[in-house]
Amino acid sequence: MNIMEKKRIMKNFYQRISNFVESNYKCIFIILLVFAFIFNFYKIDKVPNGVNLDEAGLGVDVYSIANYGTDRNMNKFPVYFENFGEGQSALYIYLSAILVKIFGFSVFILRMPALILSVIEVGVIYLLVAKFKSRKFALFVMFLTIISPWHFMKSRWALDAYLLSPMLVFSMFAFVEAIEKRKKWIYALVGLLFGITLYSYAISYITEIIIFMLLGIYVVKSKQMDLKEFICFIIPFIIMAIPLILMQMVQFNLIKPINSFFSCTKLPNTRGHEMNLDIVKNIGSLKNVFIQDIWIFNSIPGYGNLYFIGLIFVPGMFISLKNAIYKKSFIDFLMNVWFFSGIIWCLVVECNVNRLNGVYIPIMYYIGEIVKFIIDSRYYSLFVGIIVIYLISFVMFVNAYFKILSKKDIPLFDNGVIEIVEHVKKEYSNVRNIYFELNDYNYWIYESFTEHISPNEYSKTFKRNGLLDVSIGRYHNGDIDVNEINDESIYILNNPTKEDILISKNFKKDSFKSKYSIYYK
Repeated sequence: MNIMEKKRIMKNFYQRISNFVESNYKCIFIILLVFAFIFNFYKIDKVPNGVNLDEAGLGVDVYSIANYGTDRNMNKFPVYFENFGEGQSALYIYLSAILVKIFGFSVFILRMPALILSVIEVGVIYLLVAKFKSRKFALFVMFLTIISPWHFMKSRWALDAYLLSPMLVFSMFAFVEAIEKRKKWIYALVGLLFGITLYSYAISYITEIIIFMLLGIYVVKSKQMDLKEFICFIIPFIIMAIPLILMQMVQFNLIKPINSFFSCTKLPNTRGHEMNLDIVKNIGSLKNVFIQDIWIFNSIPGYGNLYFIGLIFVPGMFISLKNAIYKKSFIDFLMNVWFFSGIIWCLVVECNVNRLNGVYIPIMYYIGEIVKFIIDSRYYSLFVGIIVIYLISFVMFVNAYFKILSKKDIPLFDNGVIEIVEHVKKEYSNVRNIYFELNDYNYWIYESFTEHISPNEYSKTFKRNGLLDVSIGRYHNGDIDVNEINDESIYILNNPTKEDILISKNFKKDSFKSKYSIYYK
C-alpha cells in the first residue's frame, strides 16, 4: 500500500467520523454530559480519601452558616471568610450551605457544588464555542475538557478557588449572548454573573478588571453596547461588588469592621505577602500550571495537568492570536483576553493549578485550534494519533488517580485524624477534656469538622498560643505536660515515652487502631 492510498483511507475514515458526529451531535452532547456527571460522581466522597485542610475549614463554616447563620467565629453571613487567618472566598461556602440545609452535612454533600458546577461548565463551554465554530469543534473542546486531569481533579473536592473556572464560563457565555441579542435583561445577567464570580476566588478581582477593559474596548468600537445596556450591566455588578469593596476598606483600616445582616471582618493575615517582584521565578512557576503541579491532589505524577500531549496548546495559542489579530475573530479575541488576564498574575505571584484554574478553558480551545489546523492540513493520521494518545492517557490517568488518591497518606489531607476523632466522639462523649498531641499544623480543624462544634462554643473556647498549641471545644492540642495529667481526661498521642508514663499512672490503652494511641481511665 503506497502513501497516497494510506492518505485516502485515512481521509475516508475521518470523513465517516465527521459525518457521524455532525449527524448525531445532539445525542453526543447528551452522552458527554451524562458521562461527565457519572465520571465525576463515582466515589466522590471516598476519593480523594479523607478531607483536605482547606476543605475542612470550609466545611466547618458551611455547617455553621447552614445551622446558625454565622461563620465559626460568630460573624453573620461574611462576604469573605477567615478560615485559617488569610481568608477564603464565600461562593462555595454558601452553595454548600444551601445543600447542607436540605440534605444534611457530609463529605459527599460538601463536594457536590464542585461536581455540579463542573458538569454545567462543560455543557456551557460547548454552547459558547458552538456559536462561532462548528459543532464538531465545540464537541471536541467539550470532550477534551471532561477527560483532562485538571478538570476531573478539581471537580471532586471542595476548594473555593475551583469555582473560578465555571463562573468565568457562565459569565463569558452570558456576555456573548448579550452582545448578540442586545437585550437589557441579559446585560443585567452578565453584570450579576461577573459580580458573583468575584466571590469565587480573590484573583478574579484583578482578572475581571483586565477582562472589562479589553472587552469594553471591543464593544465600544463595535457599537454593541449602548448607554442603557451598560447601565443594566454595571448596576448589578456594582451591587455585588460593594460588600467586597467594604471588606477591603476594613483590611486597610479605612472603616470599622461590619457585623450586621452581613459581615466584613478584619483578617489576622492577608495574602499580600505572597506577591513579589521575582518575575523570573514567578513565570517559571507556570510549569506548575502547564506541566505538573507540586501537589498530588492537583496533579498525578506522570500525567500532568493536561497530559503531556496537551502542550500542543502552545502552537494553538499562536494560531488563535493570529486569528484574533488578522481575521478579527471574536471568539479568538475572547479566548485570548480570558487566557492572558489570568496569566498576568504570574508576573507577581507564584502560580499553580488552583490559583490559575481560570485559564484552562482557553487552553482547551487552543488545543482545538491546533487539531483543526492539523485536519485542515489533511494530516488525518496525525489527528487519529492524537485522539488515540488522549484516550490511552485518559484510561491510564483514571487508573492511577483512583489508586493514588485512595491511599491514606495524601499530603494536607486528614490522614486518619477524622477517623480517630469520630471514635472519640462516639466512645468518650462525656469526657470534658481531651489532650491531643497533634503534631501537624492546623490539623485541629478536623476536631471541629467532626464534632460539629457550634459557633458559640468555638468562639468561646478557641485559643491559639502557637502553631501546634491550639484549644477548641473540649480539645487541647500540642505538647502534653506529663506533670499535669489528671484522671478525668483522656490523652491521644504517639510518643512512646509519654505512653509509658500514662501506663505507670494506671491509664488503659484503647484498642482503636491508629497511628495515635488513646489512653483513658
